[in-house]
Amino acid sequence: MTTFPADTHGILLRREALASGITDNQLARAARSGQLVRIWTGAFVPRDRLPAKAVDLHRLRVRAAMDHSGADQVVSHQSAATLHGLEMLLPDLGRVHVTDGAARGGRIDAHKHAHNGALDAQEIVVVDGIRVTGLERTAVDVARSVGQFAPALSVCDSALRLGADREPMTQMLAGRGAGVNLARYALGLADPLSENPAESWGRAQMIAAGLPVPELQHAFHDDDGNLFARADYYWEGLVGEFDGFVKYEKLLGADQDASAVVVDEKIREDKIRRCGVVVVRWIWADLTANRVVGILTPELTRLGLI
Repeated sequence: MTTFPADTHGILLRREALASGITDNQLARAARSGQLVRIWTGAFVPRDRLPAKAVDLHRLRVRAAMDHSGADQVVSHQSAATLHGLEMLLPDLGRVHVTDGAARGGRIDAHKHAHNGALDAQEIVVVDGIRVTGLERTAVDVARSVGQFAPALSVCDSALRLGADREPMTQMLAGRGAGVNLARYALGLADPLSENPAESWGRAQMIAAGLPVPELQHAFHDDDGNLFARADYYWEGLVGEFDGFVKYEKLLGADQDASAVVVDEKIREDKIRRCGVVVVRWIWADLTANRVVGILTPELTRLGLI
């Protein structure tokens, strides 16, 4: 079996393979057999180095795409978001997104979306050797393009969580244009205390239904003043918690299994309840079915909050 010299990112470029003595026939056979996976024109990844997560695979596709892009093109929108580490809600990663800094572009094909628009020099940064739109510009571009409130809120939450400056984002949205009103609305309600897209999605459903906006990451302390819990959402007398793998994955320590984390969460919840607070939980399926408001409404009504 042929050994293929992928780079440190796991990418094998055709021109580098040919330079090392590998032939096009060998590349084609390896792709047909599954030993290599084609991620872009003239770019492959060995099967055993193929990332399991879609966002990681997209980063590789971005890197391969930029090897074939013109000097004026800058990675942008959802693709730039993956490089910055922005967490997005149900992102469409089917195409690599770039913005043409010379105000050309506006082209879409099966694999790439070249957006039309000029970029100021201060809106371009380099991430891992790739020119991308800056954090603030990236979040604004995504929020403008997603078309729905929840994903727009999620990317704005994530940007602020990563340290983005709200003021220049607000200035970018001062004018008119497609998606500006949605992005401006989402940015105005964005909160860096929202820890992941699932929490942003739950809050978006509450806001859309006109429920009172909760306090995020409310701290609970024991009688000795020691912090023992932070609640995803808090109203006086009520805690709301998203219960999903995204949370348990974050809590899982190197020496723990999932069952131990679930037990720890149960102990934590019991301690919160002993503070005289009702705890309600929902899972990912409740978010997708838009059931969060229905779960919260009876308790908020009972407490006189709505």
